[in-house]
Amino acid sequence: VAKSPPDGYTIVLLLTAHAINATLMPKLPYDTVKDFTPITLAAVAPLVVEVHADSPIRTLRDLIDAAKADKGKLNYASAGPGNTSHLGVELFKMTVGVDMTHVPYKGSGPAITAILGREVDLMFDAIGSSLPQIQAGKFRAIAVTTATRAAVLPNVPTVQEAGVPGFDVSVWYGVFAAAGTPQPIVQKLNAEFVRAMNVPEVKKQIESSGYNVVGSTPEALDAHVRAEIPRWAKVVKAAGVTAQ
Repeated sequence: VAKSPPDGYTIVLLLTAHAINATLMPKLPYDTVKDFTPITLAAVAPLVVEVHADSPIRTLRDLIDAAKADKGKLNYASAGPGNTSHLGVELFKMTVGVDMTHVPYKGSGPAITAILGREVDLMFDAIGSSLPQIQAGKFRAIAVTTATRAAVLPNVPTVQEAGVPGFDVSVWYGVFAAAGTPQPIVQKLNAEFVRAMNVPEVKKQIESSGYNVVGSTPEALDAHVRAEIPRWAKVVKAAGVTAQ
């Protein structure tokens, strides 16, 4: 998309990694901001803080207490180094002052299998990936990372409600076109994406998997990306994360 003609015919759906990669991968073949035209912030979803259903950890306070009691003993899975499921925990560690050991896997599926097999203690996973295990009673969801509760898990508190003020992490999905795409095309694409995502049956399908439809203006997506880049840069640098 970054190298395509700015005619609106080539578009891309990018997620939180787009902002993370600006720091994580210093030799990107494009400029994260300058080479794309924002269309709309399509949807956001929380990470869900989860443990095995048989874990003695029942609340976020239990998790924090256990991590503080024995530095580095708790192991957390991620879908890979630099993934949101990794950096979300690193931000949490920085925020509450605890240490836990990172165990990266090659994707969310193997990480979920690791929790099922009790190879690791916990995970901050995208809600859509782990929702079936939570609903089946195999995982215990102890918190969600967004500022508001997830509609599909209404009884699960937010990290903020559980005692960590200001903590707000979401997995977001944005639609982009090439830089220089004319404004009339940008506005047309924006209007059509927002309309489509708010068709009742489409919105219901998206939200049934734990996502919240946003459908922002192009300007709002641009501001969001510009804010996310330095935010995740701080985490990447503090945690010493490198691309693999």
